[in-house]
Amino acid sequence: MPTRSEIERWKPAALLDVAARLRAGDADYAGQLDRMRSGIQNAGSHWHGESYDAAYDRIGTDCDIGARTSREILELTDVLDQGANNLVSHLTVVNTKTAEAEADQCTVADDWSVTGDAAKAEQYSSAIGVALRELMVVADPAASGQPWGPALNLWTDHDIGSGERALEQFQHVQEWAGRIPPTVSDLPSTSLGSTDNPPRVK
Repeated sequence: MPTRSEIERWKPAALLDVAARLRAGDADYAGQLDRMRSGIQNAGSHWHGESYDAAYDRIGTDCDIGARTSREILELTDVLDQGANNLVSHLTVVNTKTAEAEADQCTVADDWSVTGDAAKAEQYSSAIGVALRELMVVADPAASGQPWGPALNLWTDHDIGSGERALEQFQHVQEWAGRIPPTVSDLPSTSLGSTDNPPRVK
């Protein structure tokens, strides 16, 4: 169970920011697909024959694949939005129960233990415990039941507001959306050397 101070550092609203960025990138991506399709269609006015047919079919296939990718990106944004809203709702309950205990002359420690009047402490400890267990069910990616479950780990990464480290596992999705251009230095090293210092023929 995360401590009180750890939960206070959670930033579920960051999920909404990630979703908005992906959605904006997807809009640009969808526009590029539309321009590809209309471009090859317009070329039919002056380009004919087997080469045109081959190009038309290839671009059509690429656009169909791109459309599926776009749908997956939008599915991810829906999950991120839903995850953020669920987390905020359950965090509010935890914070409310904690505030009620402290307002009633009890102390809630970092490990969630409650001290004060014995009867009150037991009552508030039980209420806070229930709220915490319900929160952790929502926060657990394995319990999310979604194919994008790992995305729900993002809100626990405290660097998400200032960097891209938390987004590394989803970089391929954002590349499709045109948000994060791939760089050679991001690629893993091989037995032949690192990607920024490949072997050369002298």
